[in-house]
Amino acid sequence: MVHNGTMTGEYSKKSYMKEGPANKGFILWLQIQKIGTVNQAVLPQILILPYWKTFLNVTAIDKTETQLYWGLSFNRNSDRKLLDKLKKAIYALDKKIVTKKNK
Repeated sequence: MVHNGTMTGEYSKKSYMKEGPANKGFILWLQIQKIGTVNQAVLPQILILPYWKTFLNVTAIDKTETQLYWGLSFNRNSDRKLLDKLKKAIYALDKKIVTKKNK
C-alpha cells in the first residue's frame, strides 16, 4: 500500500496498491513509442516516492523512427553499479549520445 504525495509535500491519508522494487531490487519498464512522442513528465526526471525513487527518461533508438520511454525504480538498498550499467545499456541504443567512454 502506498500513500501518494501532494505538490505541497503532504501525504494522502488514502492509500492504494502499487508495485515497487523489493529490498535490494529494482523495476525497469520500457514503452516503445514513435520518435517525438511527447510524454507528460519533464524528462529526464527522478520521482521521489515515500518508499523508492523512479528515474524517468526517453532514449531514441539509433537508425529507427522509435524511442523508448522508460523508468527505473529503485530503493536505497539497490545495487548502484548495476543500476548505472542498466542506464548505460539503454543509452547505448542511441549512438548519438556522447558518454565519457566515447568522447
